Amino acid sequence: IIIFLSFRNCQLSLKILDINTIFYNIIYNYRQAFSRRCGKELYLAMIDQTNGGFLITKIKQLQGRIFEKLLAAHNISEFNGAQGRILFVLWEKDNIPISELARQTGLAKTTLTSMLDRMEKQELLERISSPLDRRTVSIRLTKTASSLEKQYKQVSDEMNQIFYRGFTNDEVLALETALKRVLKNLTDCHEF
Repeated sequence: IIIFLSFRNCQLSLKILDINTIFYNIIYNYRQAFSRRCGKELYLAMIDQTNGGFLITKIKQLQGRIFEKLLAAHNISEFNGAQGRILFVLWEKDNIPISELARQTGLAKTTLTSMLDRMEKQELLERISSPLDRRTVSIRLTKTASSLEKQYKQVSDEMNQIFYRGFTNDEVLALETALKRVLKNLTDCHEF
């Protein structure tokens, strides 16, 4: 379900649209219409009242605390939640270059390097130099880390159940679609 804002005589009303409606076109078209009909100042005032960034930050903080508690409840002490993000990417595709791991985790290379150092000391992963180019280093999971995947998946599934409690499948899809767009916007902005 997507919430559709309708503007008539500078009054706001809501409609619920089918998930098949293209999210981007809705936001773009109505942002333009609102700006034309009600004036840029009113549009900017409405935008100033949004707090998506604050909500995302708060969700991330709460999610991190809950995830750490779930790891402890499952007696997983080999890694923490932040390291789990790195392991998750490597469980999906092992033996990838550090630059690719940084891109997929969203971590800065300096942050990632220090985390990889700790995880290497914990014997969760190893660095492998390319025989063709010694400057290229790939990260590969150890058997210890590979053996933790099933436990991590259980914790991750529990986290998803908490995360999406009370959501319909369409609402989950709509939220994830919107979040992917926000992520793309931030990624595009970060690259310039």
